[in-house]
Amino acid sequence: MMRWEKDPEFTRSVRKVLDELSGSLSRIDGERDYIKETISKVCEEMELNKKTFRKLVKTYHKQNFSREVADNEEFERMYEKITGETTLGKVDNV
Repeated sequence: MMRWEKDPEFTRSVRKVLDELSGSLSRIDGERDYIKETISKVCEEMELNKKTFRKLVKTYHKQNFSREVADNEEFERMYEKITGETTLGKVDNV
């Protein structure tokens, strides 16, 4: 027999943790809704691209602008090398 099947105190302890975590997840859901609604409102009012603004918010929060720039530069170099396409159009180095 498992501990949770025979120990009522254990079961109560686990139930308490479940209740606390459920409350925490509810708060997280509320914050996600607030973020989504705020982004939608700001983007509509200021005529901003939601995808770009959302990335701006995340980058600002994580304070990782330099990493984002480096990742994007690597992507650009890789894309150009593999496809032969640049922002100026197709090149013949592939």
